[in-house]
Amino acid sequence: MALNLVIDGYNLIGFRRGGLGDIEEERRDLLEALIIYKRLKRARITVVFDGPAIAYPGSHPAGIEVVFSAGRQADAVIRDIVARKGGGATVITSDREIAGFAKARGAVVLGSDEFSALLDHALYEDMKGVVAEAEDTSGPDKKGPSRRLPKDERKKQGRIRKLKGR
Repeated sequence: MALNLVIDGYNLIGFRRGGLGDIEEERRDLLEALIIYKRLKRARITVVFDGPAIAYPGSHPAGIEVVFSAGRQADAVIRDIVARKGGGATVITSDREIAGFAKARGAVVLGSDEFSALLDHALYEDMKGVVAEAEDTSGPDKKGPSRRLPKDERKKQGRIRKLKGR
């Protein structure tokens, strides 16, 4: 099953670049990085930006759905998408309000910082032409009480493993 990523575009740009450059260039850079990520990880990606629609070649660069809020707030558009996709969505945002809404609908939420690290790792893999080796998750033999993570955290960790391609 392919992952369904719903990305708060400007939130991720702000984290990755600090919002210091030309916004059109930053949007283009983000979409180029996501195209590489999509190719490597085979994820369905929807990126939501505030503002009026801007035409990209083919409207959906390399199969990435780009949505502009066009008169609405991007937060409202993301909520609508999450309401439709529910638990099948992985929402990338550091906005607490959106994160809370998404979690309440059963979606997994990753902070922009967490996804940015995964994105950078995928870009590095692509640049070097290497594929990361699977981690040994068996761990040491333990004795004593179980230290199981809460259910939502286990779900998040599972989604992160899928995003890494393991």
